[in-house]
Amino acid sequence: MIDKMSPLVTIVTASYKKFEHIYETIKSVIDQDYSNIEYIIADDGSPNFPENKIVDYIKQNAPRLNYKIYHSNINRGTVKNINYAFKNSEGDYIFPLSCGDSFFSKDIVSRIVDRFSTTKAKLIVTTRLFHDNYKPICLLPHYYDRKKIENFDTNQKQYEAFITRRFYAMASGSVMYYTRELLEELNYFDEKYVLWEDGPFLAKYLQKYPLTFAYDIISIWYEYGGMSTNKKQKNQLLLADDILFDRTERLMHIDELESKNYVKFWYELSLCTCKMDILKLKIKYPFVSLFYKSLNIRNKISIYLDKKILKKIVVPTKINN
Repeated sequence: MIDKMSPLVTIVTASYKKFEHIYETIKSVIDQDYSNIEYIIADDGSPNFPENKIVDYIKQNAPRLNYKIYHSNINRGTVKNINYAFKNSEGDYIFPLSCGDSFFSKDIVSRIVDRFSTTKAKLIVTTRLFHDNYKPICLLPHYYDRKKIENFDTNQKQYEAFITRRFYAMASGSVMYYTRELLEELNYFDEKYVLWEDGPFLAKYLQKYPLTFAYDIISIWYEYGGMSTNKKQKNQLLLADDILFDRTERLMHIDELESKNYVKFWYELSLCTCKMDILKLKIKYPFVSLFYKSLNIRNKISIYLDKKILKKIVVPTKINN
């Protein structure tokens, strides 16, 4: 058990409408062996937010837990919701844990804090275990992609790998852990986006600093389907965020890249209005188009290989309620 002299860690659970597994999320926080935790649940205007039940659950299972609950009267979007929680937190380190996700084991917070201490990192990225009803599907990033990603040993190389979408899973917001100092320096997440907080933030971060990879730590069970609104609305909002990014941040440093055509491809794709436009684009950038098509094949192979690796890892079959 770590004493109160340890740095304060704020864990933020963002929620919206889906609460089937929220108590598993909360329990995984309660079960952590790290004692100096501030826990924030920030709900983005859900009409069915079970605040009273959540308070009762915490009081019954962790009466000494330092917690706050923020329930917005309106749906502001993921970015504003997370920013509000982060800005109203007090931790030296800020850890996201979305509603429905759970810490993989009881020592995750301790291990990540220790990694911050030993590396002096500003931002740490771990691995997530993608699952469907606690049946493991794959690791993200995939096991055999890790070494390739870790070979990007400068922020410039990491930025190019991310901005060209060659290794999009190299850093997910669900397993990105921050120092407060960094978040304040970069002014948190860009609120011109509605749902996509981590991509634009990562593009900004990588212009200044390299990522610290801690892929040896599987930090969360990552729920299939994730958190947010209904699929139709989510897809529309995410698509709008993606298009905005393709037309702005993705282009900002194109002259510094070796793989300029990859970025041009995504920019021009965002301008396409029909299937014929897309076909012309693929003809214009045949090698780029084939590369992205090959990623689908590589992903299927990687999932197959991950399942073999997961058989060698001690993975609990479910979270104890």
